Amino acid sequence: MKNENNPQKALIALLIVFLILFAAGLGSRGITLYQITDAIFLSPVKKISADIRHIGQSILNTRAFFISKRMLLEKNKKLLEENKNLQDEIEILKGVELQNQRLKNILNLNLKQNYEFVVGNVLGITKMPFNFAIIDKGENAGIKQGDPAIIVDDAGIQKLIGVVYSVSFSTSKILLVIDPRFYVSVKDAYSGEIGIAQGNKDSLKMIFQLENPKIQPGDPMLTTSASDTYPQGILVGTVKSVKKVSSMRTVVTLNCSANLNNLFEIIIIRNE
Repeated sequence: MKNENNPQKALIALLIVFLILFAAGLGSRGITLYQITDAIFLSPVKKISADIRHIGQSILNTRAFFISKRMLLEKNKKLLEENKNLQDEIEILKGVELQNQRLKNILNLNLKQNYEFVVGNVLGITKMPFNFAIIDKGENAGIKQGDPAIIVDDAGIQKLIGVVYSVSFSTSKILLVIDPRFYVSVKDAYSGEIGIAQGNKDSLKMIFQLENPKIQPGDPMLTTSASDTYPQGILVGTVKSVKKVSSMRTVVTLNCSANLNNLFEIIIIRNE
């Protein structure tokens, strides 16, 4: 057993002698043991340590980037929500301002014949098969079938939108001027020509049995005193076109004076 270890001991001793001679040789060239150790052991360890620190810093930077990006996205989302809330508030304020203006127009309403009137809020509008506006006032407010319905614009102009068709205790149906069952006597404010206007889907039409009626496009057509239903002087529409269909027949088309797709409050003139 002792003889078997001798070659190993001899090999180790030889290796030590080699290292000593190698170190001595390097030492003669000015290379110290520390430099040798640094070259063999310390430098690789330092490099590995530096690489590990670099990787760690990269991981930290990447994490910081994603955290910063997430924070920016959350902040942007919050700003978008705040902007939407501000836009909603602006729209509400605009709506309130418009409503105040409409109510102001109603308060300034001056009917020449001193009719009494009731203001109803629009609950809905139907177009098929009949053109109705429904308001939240009825018999409880003294409204009756046949009462005229108007609106007032910012300039104080009274515009006809229809006539009360039916009444319940708390609601009323208003037949709109564009319904084919609606008729009203009108007069051209410029020429004085008088005729009957009838609802015609999205407009009104008049038929004159005259060779050359004195009506021109753009003329305003007003209610007349020929009817007990409507006070005179209410704007019904303006002339859109004048078309002669025969030697003694002329068809006049009117644009409705009121925007029937944008009704909020309707004024009912109470006939006594």
